[in-house]
Amino acid sequence: PTVQPESIRLFHLYCVEHGYDIGQYDVPQAFLQAEAEGDIFFYPPPGCADFPGQIFKCIRNLYGGKSAARLYYLRFVEFLTSLGFEADTMDPCFFRRRESSGLFTLLICHVDDSRIGAPPAILEEIYQALFAEFQVTVADGTRFLGMDMEYDKLRGVLKLHMQTYIQETVVRFESCDTTVGYPYRQIVGCILWQCTVHGGDLMRAKQLASRCNDFGPEDFAAAMKLLYRLRDRGDKGIIFRRGGYSRVRVPDNRRLKGEDGTVTPYYVGADDLIDEFGQKDLYRQEDADADDAREQPDFPVSDRFKLVAYTDASFAVNEKMQSITGWVIYLNGTPIMWGSMRQTVVVDSSCSAEYVAASVTVKKMKELENRLLFLEIRCARPYTLYTDSQAAKAIAENTNSMGNVRHLDIRTHMTRCYISLGDIALAFCVTEQMVADLFTKIVTAGQESNLLDRFYNDCTED
Repeated sequence: PTVQPESIRLFHLYCVEHGYDIGQYDVPQAFLQAEAEGDIFFYPPPGCADFPGQIFKCIRNLYGGKSAARLYYLRFVEFLTSLGFEADTMDPCFFRRRESSGLFTLLICHVDDSRIGAPPAILEEIYQALFAEFQVTVADGTRFLGMDMEYDKLRGVLKLHMQTYIQETVVRFESCDTTVGYPYRQIVGCILWQCTVHGGDLMRAKQLASRCNDFGPEDFAAAMKLLYRLRDRGDKGIIFRRGGYSRVRVPDNRRLKGEDGTVTPYYVGADDLIDEFGQKDLYRQEDADADDAREQPDFPVSDRFKLVAYTDASFAVNEKMQSITGWVIYLNGTPIMWGSMRQTVVVDSSCSAEYVAASVTVKKMKELENRLLFLEIRCARPYTLYTDSQAAKAIAENTNSMGNVRHLDIRTHMTRCYISLGDIALAFCVTEQMVADLFTKIVTAGQESNLLDRFYNDCTED
């Protein structure tokens, strides 16, 4: 198993927030660290046998063995467990260990590469244990899985970007020999990795990926053009800030009207409607203590972390008239989860598409909420979910009238349920500041520049 990108970002956010040092280590000849599982025999290479018919038996795993990676992982986890670490149930490569201060020492691993966040004394203790067991080597920590890291511990600012990786990728594919074929799948894989861990041009990358089974010279040229775009952005990347909780940006919910600067507020919907059955609330019980009866973790709400999300949809954009859902979820102004997907339900209006997109984003927010429980972090509820659709907002907030979305499946009404429970609060923001637009459509150059700055860090300026 390899660490998930969301866990990488949570790891760095936690370390920056608590002022940890970050150490990076590599296990040399990692797969040889575990003993072979069962009896494995092989013939020696030609010219290496001591006598005809000689057969070798493996004592340790070899690179290329089907179970080598799994057995090394089990060996590594066994050792970490002896040090007091435990793995996250949602990510088996994300580990924590509680210290006397009440905080956690964190460790993430990607095959044989590991990062540890802890105070200096604890970091040195763990390094000595790892060196005694695996003879680990120490890296300078400026690069991890293709990402460049710039960490100013004193200011509490860490930046993750991929300038070096992108430059190396451009050189690699500029110098390839296209006379024997175009390495199209390889270049698309590199771009998708950059989008997965760093964000950016996800929609353009997905368009390129859809051509992997039917590509030509023009598709390879389009991939190179995208690489040049990424290279020209330099070291623009995700920024983690200490104290970002109190600086999360609030987007505008109205536009200026006229030269005199007057504004027109947006309609936010009514909340006093009764449905045809005379019921005012279809989800929440009349008992005022119903919400308190839900099982809650035994640790308090944190005053250092804040969860905010953006949701957007593009209505009927592809050849099959499918709509696209996009989402971005922030923790302390840093993007932790983002993505886009085709909607699998039939919608007949942009309002319905936005409503479905909101339900998908709510599920992603609940996923991040569960991930944060591993770090014993509870963000204050309700979580703010921004949408640029007044119609979808009005329908979601009015739990007593379905409007024109009765044809949708039950699972798409999740937003209404969590609004009633007080977990989610929908808020309107203008389309020009909808960060999730980056993941539903290809925006103009000016809008892209504006939204990318907001995407990489949504905190207010110093």
